[in-house]
Parts: sequence; structure tokens; C-alpha cells
Amino acid sequence: MPSVDSTRPKYRIALFGPQKAEWTIDRLTDLQSALSKDARLSNLRESLCTLPSLWPLLEDICGTDLGLTGASKLQSLSDLASGSVALDPAGFSNIELAALTVVSQVAHWIQVQGDALDQCEVAQGFCIGFLSAAAISLSKDLATFDRYASNAVRLAACLGAIVDMENMSHTAPGDSAITMSVRCKNQTDRTHLDTYLENSPEVTYSSSLLLHQALTLRPIRPMYHASRIIMSSPLLYHKIAKGNYLHI
Repeated sequence: MPSVDSTRPKYRIALFGPQKAEWTIDRLTDLQSALSKDARLSNLRESLCTLPSLWPLLEDICGTDLGLTGASKLQSLSDLASGSVALDPAGFSNIELAALTVVSQVAHWIQVQGDALDQCEVAQGFCIGFLSAAAISLSKDLATFDRYASNAVRLAACLGAIVDMENMSHTAPGDSAITMSVRCKNQTDRTHLDTYLENSPEVTYSSSLLLHQALTLRPIRPMYHASRIIMSSPLLYHKIAKGNYLHI
């Protein structure tokens, strides 16, 4: 995670986006380094370290569906925070993706904003980013911010586990989905997207933001055919998750 110039202007408006589905080893290494070296991120590091304690609660909710996989994923996040292991993002599911999205969002906020909570007038989050925004907008001081940020990380991991459990119920060939956020830069892009939606009954959109200029799409099936059309178009897109009928 790159260092931030202390002279950089503080945020007055903060927007946090949906789950980031595409991580690289380099980006994980940068985040791990920041968690270990930046004292301001100690609360986030501790929040990740305590995630394995959530497993008994999740096991009661999810039953044995996630099995040892869920427990090991929470332990891997804890090990990442402690610096004892380097994770391979290729095997990530929503448990890791949701928790790391919130951690990276809040970490970036802390590195830019510091303790200037009162200088942010509005914080808004979309999908899983709502947890990051809520932690900031509800905080009155650093003590409450640390508490809410920790809760946001833990809630993100729980939501990721629930989505993983739901995803396991879709095991038939082709019974899966890709969720992506699509941005329209201009009216031409919007016309292109509208035409695509009209001709693609297998695709739905679950939310529309910013005066209908950004949408969250859920291609149902055929998953890869639908997603390839978007990826080959001039539209700006961002994968939120794959294989899921729910998205965060």
C-alpha cells in the first residue's frame, strides 16, 4: 500500500465501493506491510487477528456447509495480519474478499485522513462499502472509530461466509453467476448498456446509482457468455464476485 503525502488535502466526501474481487500478490503484500509497519493501522491488524473467534458463531448459522474451509479461511486472514503467511489470492472466496475489501478501504482512509474525522462531511458506501462508510459516519472520536471499524471488518467476514454458503447450493453445471459493477461515462455508453440489457434476458441489474450512470449487474446464465459481452464493450466495468447469486 503506497504511503500518502501528509500534505494531501483531507476528504470532505468519502465514497466506498463494492467488494473487490480481483487481488494480486503484490497488492496483498503491500497491505500486509502496511498493517505491520503503520501503527495507525494496529486496530485493523488486531481485528483481522481475532477473526477465527467468529467461527463458532458462523458454524451455528451455516451448519457444516462450509466445514473446515471457513475456519481455515478466517485463520489465514489472521495469519496474514500477523505477518506469518503470504496468501495466494487465487483461492479466495467471499470470506477473504469481503474482509480485505473493508480493511483496505479503512486503511486507505486512515492513511489519508488521520484523526481528522470531523473534516469529512459525508461518507457513503455501496454494497460492502456501506460498512466502511458507517464506521466513519457514526464515529465521534478515535475510540468509537476503532470500535466501529473493527465491527465492520468482522461483519464483512460474516457476510462473506453467508454468501459462500449460499453459493455452495448452486452446484449444477452452469448454475452460477458473475456480478459486476458497470459505469456509463456518457449517453452513448448508457444506450449501449440499455440495448444489451434488452437483448439479454439472463441478465438483471440489482441497483442503480448516481443518476442511473452506474449499475450493478447480475448475469445469471450463461454466465461467461454474458460477461464476455460486457468485457468486450467500451463500458467501464468492475467484477464484484463470480459464482454468486448474492453480491456484497
